[in-house]
Amino acid sequence: MAAGKRIWIRDSGPYTALQTYQWQVAAAATIKEGMFLKQYSGAGEATVIPFVTGDHTIETDEMIVGLAADDTTATAAAVGVVNVYVPLPGIVYEGYATTGTGVDTQAEINALCGDQVVLAISATTDAGDWTIGVAHSAASAFVIVGGDPVKKTLWFMVKDDATLLGNSKIT
Repeated sequence: MAAGKRIWIRDSGPYTALQTYQWQVAAAATIKEGMFLKQYSGAGEATVIPFVTGDHTIETDEMIVGLAADDTTATAAAVGVVNVYVPLPGIVYEGYATTGTGVDTQAEINALCGDQVVLAISATTDAGDWTIGVAHSAASAFVIVGGDPVKKTLWFMVKDDATLLGNSKIT
């Protein structure tokens, strides 16, 4: 896999066009297109930050805000913004599997369907790869719904209770 591969929208579900919303990004934050973002609230500011390896665990991690539609405008010295696709119900995402040998047949992918998994990220920098894990955990926010054995990718959806829109525990 080439460096810097991220996540992309495979199917927009029932939505004919996906709208983006701008979120504030703290100065010096590195956010690139295709990174999943979560809410960060600290020191009187509400911003978004990229996921780290092992995200996202429901009720442990900050709420999922969505998928970066472009690179942030933040610089080392100035706060910026990033356009974000909100994780609406029915949207299917696609990303490379962490272990391509475990998803190189349709039978292997079929066996993973319904599993709840997390992201594996080699680095949050521009060169870092973002992949989909294959280890099931009931508290994970992403549900595998299919895949492509030729490309060694997995298709997944975001559980509603992991997002800002679907979580009733937001205060």
